[in-house]
Amino acid sequence: PRFDRKIEQELWKSFSHARSAFDKRRRTHFAQQAKVRSAATAAKNQIVSQAEALKNSSDWLETAKKFKELMDQWKAAGRIGKGEDELLWARFKTAQDQFFTRKNEDLAKRKVSQDTNLEKKRGLLVEAEALLPIKDIETAKRSMREIYNRWEKVGLVPRDWMKKLDDRLKIVQNAIDEAVAREAS
Repeated sequence: PRFDRKIEQELWKSFSHARSAFDKRRRTHFAQQAKVRSAATAAKNQIVSQAEALKNSSDWLETAKKFKELMDQWKAAGRIGKGEDELLWARFKTAQDQFFTRKNEDLAKRKVSQDTNLEKKRGLLVEAEALLPIKDIETAKRSMREIYNRWEKVGLVPRDWMKKLDDRLKIVQNAIDEAVAREAS
């Protein structure tokens, strides 16, 4: 049924005004969302660029820290369109995986090298400890200098063994030092 024209026009104005206000808020909302997505996209593109620049680094500790920072920035950057987010994430993840694969390979090589060095230093300790008890001070001093020279050339051992090995070598050196002091007095 139709209303009288005056009432119908007032209703239409009210409806039209409400629809216009809603449409304006909707456009503002989606424009704001587009700005947020655009900023997030720019931030994530920047993060991916930084990750790709770091992927060939061999500064393991600092680069690993930087990748953690980049991951935190990624999470804070916000959401973007699913397809684009997945593409950027795949690039970021590829760069990150490439770095950490190289890092793990290097650490595995170092472990093998350090284990070999550990065995060499253990052999040198056996030689040094064979000098005890000190019978000939000059021979012991000369042998200890030779052992120290070879010791320094061996290289790094696993961290948890460093102090143990150094302490055992120091016992021999202290025994030689005490024998020298006794002889001098």
